[in-house]
Amino acid sequence: MTGTSDNASECLGDLDWKPKLSIEFDSEQVAYDFYNMYGLKLGFSIRRESCDRRNQVDRKNNNFFVNHFVESHNHLLVMQECAHMLPSQHKITLSQAVEVDLTKQSGIPLKSTFELMGKEAGGREPLGYTKLDHKNYLRSKRQKSLAYGEAGSVLKYFADQTLENPLFFSSIQLDNEEMITNTLWADVKIIIDYGHFGDVRFHTAYKTNNASRSFAVFVGLNHHKETVLFWATLMYDETIDLFIWLFEMFLQVLLGKAPNTITTDQDATMAKAISQVMPNTYHKLCIWHTMQNALKHVRFLFNGSSGVKSILFILMDKIKEKRDFLTAWNNMLDEYTMIG
Repeated sequence: MTGTSDNASECLGDLDWKPKLSIEFDSEQVAYDFYNMYGLKLGFSIRRESCDRRNQVDRKNNNFFVNHFVESHNHLLVMQECAHMLPSQHKITLSQAVEVDLTKQSGIPLKSTFELMGKEAGGREPLGYTKLDHKNYLRSKRQKSLAYGEAGSVLKYFADQTLENPLFFSSIQLDNEEMITNTLWADVKIIIDYGHFGDVRFHTAYKTNNASRSFAVFVGLNHHKETVLFWATLMYDETIDLFIWLFEMFLQVLLGKAPNTITTDQDATMAKAISQVMPNTYHKLCIWHTMQNALKHVRFLFNGSSGVKSILFILMDKIKEKRDFLTAWNNMLDEYTMIG
């Protein structure tokens, strides 16, 4: 959320800080800010739909007015000194938004930007928002930046492909503001290839533009060990709801034929979606991602010429039987004294 509460503060000063029937506001945002300020004083957080349905704002003569208000609350209120930490009180001001946009365009990571702005504000509390708010702001901005020309080009491509080939499949997701979020597509060759080569590897690591949209693909190997494309998708986030939708669409277009195995990175959210949508599919982890994770957490074991890295790679890539793997794994732990 961005913006200020100046108008709301004026209302609170002029009209008392409690909502009253028939109070009028110039816009929905002013009404929201007024009620949010009321929530700050009492110690509760609000949502755009209101904290519950007991407090309603209607429109009249291009203005907004309160038509229903119940003052009592059936939930606990927080202490006044903690009220500024409530979710609805987190705000990225216009000046902060400009700085966030500039650092994003300069390629500065989100974590570094958040820490820098916290230092400039004198700490995270005076900053007025959390790292999650920062992330959500960038995500919302990315979604809104999909201009009609770009969206229209995607939809035109899908329409043209459907006219040329009735078996072409595409699907899009819209957010609550009817903005395009996620898209996926597959043509007849992809569908035929999948029928022959059913094991799947799912890549989500590609970043293709300044909006940081993830371009993900389902790929497999043919009889000549050549990569074949099964599916492609353009994603705005990597939530469990997104992955469930993606895998359900994947099964729908391929007539419910789930892959025998699917290899992914170590994303826990993706793993949950796979187990829910394709419970009989054998889920494997990508060796490269596993090695990167090992380097990240126990890099000291790979320094020098200890040989741990080579042994670990052999364990993951060469040994097929579970019993043999466990034996070799325990031998490695003993040899390099990894057991505390």
